[in-house]
Amino acid sequence: MEPSVFFVTKDGLAVFYSQFGAPAAVCLAEALIAAGIKYVVVFGEAGSINPGVDVGQIVIPTFAIREEGVSYHYLPPGFEAKPSDKILKNIRMLLCRMSIPYREGGIWTTDAPFRETIKKVLTYSKI
Repeated sequence: MEPSVFFVTKDGLAVFYSQFGAPAAVCLAEALIAAGIKYVVVFGEAGSINPGVDVGQIVIPTFAIREEGVSYHYLPPGFEAKPSDKILKNIRMLLCRMSIPYREGGIWTTDAPFRETIKKVLTYSKI
């Protein structure tokens, strides 16, 4: 699926679907920011290693374990990657208003999904 901008608000919020991978998401986000967008919300597909997450279930990331390269251009190593409380609150409100079920939890970012070790999968599947 091609990246698509779904809506832009008068307050400068853009919501878009991204192709797989951080570089694709960042390219579109940076273009939107250069065009004057102040807040960006990205959604797309992700795999799950948590047996409690069903296929197609919406997950709101509350923090990230970062093992890809793009995020380190935006946040230094050791810095906790998490969304703002304001954005979390607004996403929760929107999903509740639309009666869309969701769960929250941590995510693990990686550039090499076929190089995930058993040890990491067992450790991170508990987050």
